[in-house]
Amino acid sequence: MRPHLFILAISLCCPLPGGEKEKFKQPELIIDDRFTIELVAAPPLVEHPMLATLDPQGRMFISESDGQNLQKAELLKQRSRFVRMLEDTDRDGVFDKSTIFADKMVMPEGALWHQGALYIISSPYLWRLEDTDGDGVADRRDKIMGYMEFDGRANQHGPWLGPNGLLYFTGGIFGYDLVGTDGVHAAKGTSAGVFSCRTDGSDIRVVCHAGINPVELAFTPWGDMLGTCAIFDSVGGRHDSLSHWIHGGQYGPKDYGSTREGAASLKRTGYRLGTVVRWGQVAPAGLLRYRGEHLGKEYRGDYFSCHFNTHAVHRSTLLPTGSTFGARDEVFLRSPSIDFHPTDVMEDHDGSLLVIDTGGWLSWGCPTSKLAKPQLLGSIYRIRRKNGAKTTDPLGVKVDWKGASHTALARLLADQRPLIRDRAREALAARGQEAAPAVIAFLATSKAPEGRARAVWTLSRTGGPRALAALRGALSDSHPGVRQAAARSLGMAQDKNAVKALCRIVTEDAQGARRFAAEALGRIGSPKAVKSILQAMETSSDDYLDHALCYALIDIGDPAETLKGLASRSAQTRRLSLISLDRMGFKLSIDQVIPLLDTKDSALKRAAMEIAGRHPDWAKNISSLIDTWLKTEKPGRDERAMLRGAVKAFNANPEVRSVVAAHLEDEAGSAEKLSALLEAVARCGSAGLPAEWKKGFREVLDRDNEALRSQAVATLRILGETGFRERLLELANTAGTPQRLKISALAAVTIDRGKLDDEAVDLLLSQLQPDSKPSLRLQASRALSEAALSTKQLTRLADRLPGCGPLELPLLANAFERPGTGFYVNVDVDVKDEASGRVSGTHKGPAASLDDPGGDGATWNSWNPLSGTRLSELIDSMGRIVPRLTVGSPTGASLTGFARGRTNPLLVDFVFNGKKGGGGRHQEYVTGFDLGGLDPAGVYKLVFYGTWEPLGEKMQGSEVRVQHLGGSGKKDIAGLKTDQEVFSEGLSHALFEGLRPLPDGRIRVSWTAAKADRKENQGAFNGFTLISKTAGRNPEMEKLGDKLLASLQKSKGLTSLQPSRLERIFRGYPGSIRRKSSALIESMAENDREKAGRIEEFLTRMEDASIEKGRELFFGKKAACSTCHKIEERGGDIGPDLSRIGQIRGWRDLLESTLYPSSTIVNSFETHTIITRDGRPLTGIVRHETIDTVTLATAQLEEVSIRRSSIVRMEPTAVSLMPQGLDKNIGDDDFPHIIAFLKSLR
Repeated sequence: MRPHLFILAISLCCPLPGGEKEKFKQPELIIDDRFTIELVAAPPLVEHPMLATLDPQGRMFISESDGQNLQKAELLKQRSRFVRMLEDTDRDGVFDKSTIFADKMVMPEGALWHQGALYIISSPYLWRLEDTDGDGVADRRDKIMGYMEFDGRANQHGPWLGPNGLLYFTGGIFGYDLVGTDGVHAAKGTSAGVFSCRTDGSDIRVVCHAGINPVELAFTPWGDMLGTCAIFDSVGGRHDSLSHWIHGGQYGPKDYGSTREGAASLKRTGYRLGTVVRWGQVAPAGLLRYRGEHLGKEYRGDYFSCHFNTHAVHRSTLLPTGSTFGARDEVFLRSPSIDFHPTDVMEDHDGSLLVIDTGGWLSWGCPTSKLAKPQLLGSIYRIRRKNGAKTTDPLGVKVDWKGASHTALARLLADQRPLIRDRAREALAARGQEAAPAVIAFLATSKAPEGRARAVWTLSRTGGPRALAALRGALSDSHPGVRQAAARSLGMAQDKNAVKALCRIVTEDAQGARRFAAEALGRIGSPKAVKSILQAMETSSDDYLDHALCYALIDIGDPAETLKGLASRSAQTRRLSLISLDRMGFKLSIDQVIPLLDTKDSALKRAAMEIAGRHPDWAKNISSLIDTWLKTEKPGRDERAMLRGAVKAFNANPEVRSVVAAHLEDEAGSAEKLSALLEAVARCGSAGLPAEWKKGFREVLDRDNEALRSQAVATLRILGETGFRERLLELANTAGTPQRLKISALAAVTIDRGKLDDEAVDLLLSQLQPDSKPSLRLQASRALSEAALSTKQLTRLADRLPGCGPLELPLLANAFERPGTGFYVNVDVDVKDEASGRVSGTHKGPAASLDDPGGDGATWNSWNPLSGTRLSELIDSMGRIVPRLTVGSPTGASLTGFARGRTNPLLVDFVFNGKKGGGGRHQEYVTGFDLGGLDPAGVYKLVFYGTWEPLGEKMQGSEVRVQHLGGSGKKDIAGLKTDQEVFSEGLSHALFEGLRPLPDGRIRVSWTAAKADRKENQGAFNGFTLISKTAGRNPEMEKLGDKLLASLQKSKGLTSLQPSRLERIFRGYPGSIRRKSSALIESMAENDREKAGRIEEFLTRMEDASIEKGRELFFGKKAACSTCHKIEERGGDIGPDLSRIGQIRGWRDLLESTLYPSSTIVNSFETHTIITRDGRPLTGIVRHETIDTVTLATAQLEEVSIRRSSIVRMEPTAVSLMPQGLDKNIGDDDFPHIIAFLKSLR
């Protein structure tokens, strides 16, 4: 844009308090030089204008203040505010006549001209003001609806006319007690929201609840409602918003109000909906959707909003995102003057904009400036486009409104002048059913979607059987917006004859139309719709549609049909059905809820847990229920499901742990019972095995039952339990242990990246023979790939590579990846503060290591030690994966989280050991973790951050000990004072240099309270930086590299490794090896040129790819990616969770794994083929195994359990379950959007 400064040389005499005069001076206004700004009303014509509307004659009605900031009592006493009417009598575009239309108003905040009268919110009521004798003064005042509480700050606004003919208004958190003219007590509470009613004040509805102070509203042609909101949330400071308000929505991170009563009160679906645009503390006021031609076609449909605090008018261009919107937001008009306070923006009938500046009087409420300047009076400006389109007869003076035929009026629905279209709609609606045929004819012939939508809205108000039939026909319109409008209209009419067509839309249409159809089905309330709504839940792509589907089920209120959703294969459908049943008041039983806890879907689990938490009798009796289920010697399918759910949900409950422990230790327990219990424990989601269960597991491992021991070993691996290392090694080394169990035990041992002795490695290497069972080859390969093998052991493994095929080689190649040299790995502790619930976020950029090559954009890994989990996929400061490097689970003294969200994000999030209140023996509490997977020949530097956030003069830190090959080092961190440098060695962090890993590739790090901290006795840990220094020549690594290169060249499985994978493998080897490997890599690249060319082709198109479009495709039917993959809490769990995929994969990796999925199969998602005795082949991912069954997740999205007794052969395959050809399926034009969306996931 080319900004241009306009300063109008206009001075007017203005009265000041005490009779003094001050010259009015227009503030400087800056706008693109394609536009002009004209002063059209100034003092004394107006003084403190706020919000306004225009009538069909071009008159402006303004809610105006008297310039005082009064509280409720004084407002009621003085009644000094008013409504002013401005007129442009000579039609020159400048107002020249002012009349007080209505005086003695309490607090007018809005204005709407409708059906010959002015509707206005003036607390505590909604009023209708009418001038019956034409003298320009309202002589009739009808109280339409109330009561709305107020205290003198702007908190109620409106009304606005919706396209369906209803009045909409907003109310903040000061409260309301709304009773309509029909006598219905609709709503009482203090939850801010959007409301609606008929023009006579009846049928009051609560549309949604949001923030502290929703302000103005505007509608899309299709019926979507958008609105500004002051104080949408206070997360990280106050934020205001432009939001998309939908039926029944709950917005923002929390409720700011409290009680909700009344017939129209809302139910909760659990969704907290967000914003279209999230601003800072701008104090948004007026809102306009531009509909004219004068500003230019590029502005049509854009939203203009007034920002009081930042002295600007913004332009927001909506960007459809699923069933809601994002937006591109920019400043349209601004002023450097702190006294310019825009409060409303309107579109005049000629298409120009009118902007109201209220002046400097307001100081109470949202303004950041608390200095009232009532002497600085307001004004009104007109914005025109130079050489903009001119409108002929903008007021429709030449139209015979009374004498025009129905057909003539219907044709005006397509008029280019917004006012004329609006007047035509109102005139046709007023004529009722007799006008319907003309509107129906227009609907059938109009080529413009917006014109057809206007016809739909008009028919929704004329009413009658013919109108309803036409509206049902519009559900098949070619444009989704028209279908959307028809759905809303039929829902409002509660037309049961539309249910079938609406069911089709809710399952198959565009996202927005689906959401409107769901809302309509809910309003109609037919149980016949439940099946389709449940089906629609499986493919819903965003929170707004999810909410609408859930709310529809609640509105319909048919528990018998909704219960069927609990058995759906879709976790999302199960969750939304569960929430719906709960919110409609259905009494759920424990056997309906507990099985739902047996899920990988965290959202479903939380919903079930929330409901279970409201049933104290369930929690109280859960241990006895588990005991009862386990006393069944052969638990059936239902008992197993409930057992899995109960153990998953309540495994932290001491009584539950005790019961499970007792049954694990029950020597007389049946194998079937123990199998069911082990299955439940394996899926409980615990980080490691709870201490109470370890004795029972040892006893199971001692049983003379290979299947149970195998299942116990597999469970230990699933839970990441590292405390059975010696027992598992003993099991592997015992002569009588079956071969399969030995291999399984070694696979469980190596999850901690620990070393193996030569005997164990020999055993694993022996399984790499071509005649070994494929399943054993795969398990042995996995164990070897994870173990910390010595250089000699790696050399022996390299000798075996020539005989390894595409099944084993991709796994075994992991064993040869080295961390390399020259990397920086940053880890930030991110925890939730127990007191405030705050998490400050992950640090970015350099910290104490100012030479970090990532610079200001240096990447940090996020770790929550309180979770008990280890980090196994770390990235360096440049965003690249560091192979094999791990951070082990914390051991030792327990930890407490602390996060305050102030100062530096690295230093304010931390954990500390010791008692919360302090005390104990000095340095009694010690906690530590291992850095694993390091190159034994490498040399490392460690920066340990260990300080509390600066606490004035008080200093708290930690004492750190590092164990490595060179011995043990210890350093003290005293802690920071407020005025000290943020990163100061010895105060905020400790630096250890020259660290050489132990032979197994580990460095042990531990900490306790600082040397001087004898009172609190608490040691802090904020995070660390690990730096790999460039080492000198390493002959052993050069020799291993030569051996590896030679073996790979001979391997029959070489083609299963992509050139990029080989580059990553050799990256950690000396330069001489990297140079030698380049020839092999180049030859493979030559053979793979076609694939590489395809990838390169798409790489060039990534810049223009749309993240939002990709998101829609990912969750949509065409690509159906979410059927198998989960992002955060949405999607299936057949394939890997992709929530962080953009952080750990580059553009090329994403393209390769999506275009050619079999080239990079993620560990634990390998495909197996099972041949049964009846010759039936089944292919899928092994989901879980028991003594007598194997459960596969198939490409057909089914979980199939096969009895072991019926299995003839079970083999892993080197082909991914994900089919190749996604790019062909969705087309080359759309494919880049999906990749862009995946890359955005961090």
